[in-house]
Amino acid sequence: MAAFIARACHLFNSTRPRLWLSKNQNCFIRVTVASFSTEKLKSMPEPEETSKNVETTKGHFSLKPSKAEESQDKLKDLLRKVGVEMKNLEKKIDVKKLSFQKVKNLLKFLEEIGVEGERRGKIITRRPSILTAKEYLFKLRVQTMRNVGINPESVAYVVRESPGVLTGKTEESLPEKVKFFEKLAVKPKFTKDEILHVLTKCPDIIATYTVELLDVKFQFLANELKFNKHHLKNLILKQPSVLTFSKEAILEKYKYCYERMNVSPSCIARCPRVFQCSLQRIKERHEFLKHLGHIIEETRMDDYGLGLIVTTSEKQFAERVAKTTMAEFDRFKRDMDSRNDSVEGDDKSNQKLPEEEENINRKSNAGIYS
Repeated sequence: MAAFIARACHLFNSTRPRLWLSKNQNCFIRVTVASFSTEKLKSMPEPEETSKNVETTKGHFSLKPSKAEESQDKLKDLLRKVGVEMKNLEKKIDVKKLSFQKVKNLLKFLEEIGVEGERRGKIITRRPSILTAKEYLFKLRVQTMRNVGINPESVAYVVRESPGVLTGKTEESLPEKVKFFEKLAVKPKFTKDEILHVLTKCPDIIATYTVELLDVKFQFLANELKFNKHHLKNLILKQPSVLTFSKEAILEKYKYCYERMNVSPSCIARCPRVFQCSLQRIKERHEFLKHLGHIIEETRMDDYGLGLIVTTSEKQFAERVAKTTMAEFDRFKRDMDSRNDSVEGDDKSNQKLPEEEENINRKSNAGIYS
């Protein structure tokens, strides 16, 4: 017991040297050996404050986020708040290189032209490059759309539907496209209001398609599908997106309607919605009407009948056009898919590889000439 008390007194001797830890502003720990009396310890000044980026809690040291990290967190919070899908965004651009103020200015600009709330986030998600484009170009491109006559409400719609109008060289291409439609070989000629209607109804024409590509598609409709100038005017005015569809997709739908459904070119032109409908849907509905006996192979269908097939919903078609139930239509489609799969399987089994055909021909020839 006496030994324990002596040891304790030895440890608590105020005149013994002590190890002191102090922290300087560079976050280094300085170890000093000191020997102070109790009175000097009381008068000793408090250690200097640590750097703002360092916290101490019960003897533990932890770094605070730097200003750059805080700015990044703030930027990501802002983007999430307006509905940006961050995972998709980070796959396409380096978010760390974005300026918080620039992003804030972009969101404010979109709001000013009529794109509000989470719609701004959808635009950024669809077109991430909008975050890296120069700010003055946004204003220039919006002003170009207004200069050709597109009203502010329509400008907002165009930007929402096709954000590429802000990242493409709209200021150069849009006036050329207006002139293209003015000179187009249709009857009667497009008026200015009709041209603006076409451009705003299909904003992709403004954003992504060149005059050359539009002309190629127009010549295809005129020269290969033989639509006359009146047909072409109606087609483009009612369904301007026909100028953005692939020639192969347009041709296969045209051929099916003309050859299998007995629809005349003029009726197809009066129902251009057919080109926006999938070929599978057209086939399913046409075959179902034949299955029910509503039409036969020789039935000639006009544009009204074609419109009923391609513009109604599945339920409306089944109940109002086919006069049956949705359950029966679904059952027919499943049976049709099974038949198609079976036919495709037979076709594949009947196909011979070139080497097999060559071997068969060689054997046949050997038999003939032996």
